[in-house]
Amino acid sequence: MGDITTTSNWSNLPAVLLWNIKDRLNMLDTHRVAFVCKDWKCASQSYPSKVVPFLMHRSPANKTLCHFFVDLLTKEGFVLDLPDLHEGTALLFSRQGWLLVLESHNVGPGHGDVPKASIALLHPETDAKIIMPPAPKEETVEQFFGCFSFADDDCTPHLVVLAKLVETKLTLYVADVVDKEWIEHSCANQIRGNITVLVIGMKVYCLDTSGRLFIFNITTLQWTEFPGNAKQLDSDRAHHWMMESEEGEIMKIEQSSDMTKLSLSKLDESQSSWKRLGISAFMGRSWFVGSSVGHDNHFVVKEAAKITKIHRLSSFCQASSSGCYMGTDINILDLIKGSVIGAELVGDGQWVDLGRFRNLPPSIMCYLPPSQS
Repeated sequence: MGDITTTSNWSNLPAVLLWNIKDRLNMLDTHRVAFVCKDWKCASQSYPSKVVPFLMHRSPANKTLCHFFVDLLTKEGFVLDLPDLHEGTALLFSRQGWLLVLESHNVGPGHGDVPKASIALLHPETDAKIIMPPAPKEETVEQFFGCFSFADDDCTPHLVVLAKLVETKLTLYVADVVDKEWIEHSCANQIRGNITVLVIGMKVYCLDTSGRLFIFNITTLQWTEFPGNAKQLDSDRAHHWMMESEEGEIMKIEQSSDMTKLSLSKLDESQSSWKRLGISAFMGRSWFVGSSVGHDNHFVVKEAAKITKIHRLSSFCQASSSGCYMGTDINILDLIKGSVIGAELVGDGQWVDLGRFRNLPPSIMCYLPPSQS
C-alpha cells in the first residue's frame, strides 16, 4: 500500500472555531486574521458581537480630542481621536460599539444664548454617525440620562430613550432612529436622586438612588414601580448598580454604605419582583460599575470559573495648590482572593462598551500592547 498523503485546507476552518481563536488574540492580531484569505475575512465580518468594556480616560492636561482606552481584562490599550467627544459633551450610554452622546451649546445671537442639546449616536470603528433631533426643550446636559436599544439584527440602534430629571419629576422622551420624533411620557411617581436607565425591547427600566425600579411599557404606556430592598442593605444609603446580563436579564448589585456587604438580584421572568441570588451568581464573571447613578455604564462579562472581580469607578474632587481638580478612583475587588487593588486617575473615567472590533477604527492614533498599557 502506498503512502497516504493528507493535506489541510485552512481556509475551510469552521467559522465558530475561527471565532474562538480570535477571542484569544490581541486587537492587532484579531484584525490581521481577516487578511489571511477570503473565507477568513468573511468569517471575521460575521464575528458575533459581545460586550467588551473599556476604561475611557481623558486627562484635563490633554488639550487635544484624543481619548485613551484600556481593556482591563487583556491589559491592551489604544488612543482614538474623537472630535465629537470634547469638553461640554456627555457620554450618556454605550453598547457594542455605539456611543450615545449629548452636546450642550448655544444657538447664537438673537436667541438669548439659550442652551440647546444636540444628540448623536457614534460608532468609532466605522465612523458612522446618526444625528437625532435636539433634546426636547432647553435644558442642561446634567438633567438628561439616556440609553438605546438595537434592532432585530442586533447591530443597528433602534430606539433612543432620553430621561429628563428635574428635582423629583421624571420625563421620558422616546424616538425611533428612522422617524426621529420625540414622544414624551411623564412618570407620576417621585424619583429619589438620580437614575440609571436601560431599554430592552419595548420596556424602559429606571433605577433611582434608593433602589426603586420604575418600568415603562412603551406599547401599553403603563408605568410599574418596584420598591428597593431597604431591609436588606439599608437601601437609602446603599450603592445600586443596574445592568443587562449576557442573557438579557435585568440585574442589580447593591453594596452597603460601609462597603462590607454585597447583594445580587435579578428581575424575575414575570417582571413582578426582584429575585435575590446567592454569592455563586457572582462567580465566573467580571463586573464593571461606575458611580451609583448618572452618566455611567455598568456591565457584566462572562469569565473563567476562577475569575470573579468587581471593577468600580468613583469620582472625586481633590484640592491642590493651584485649585481643585477632578479625578477618578479605580478599585478592583477580587471576590475569590478577597483582595482589593486601587489606582487613581487625573480626569474623568468611564466604562465604555466598544464591542469586538472587526476592523481597526480609522480614528486610531496608536496601539499599546499589554506590556505598555
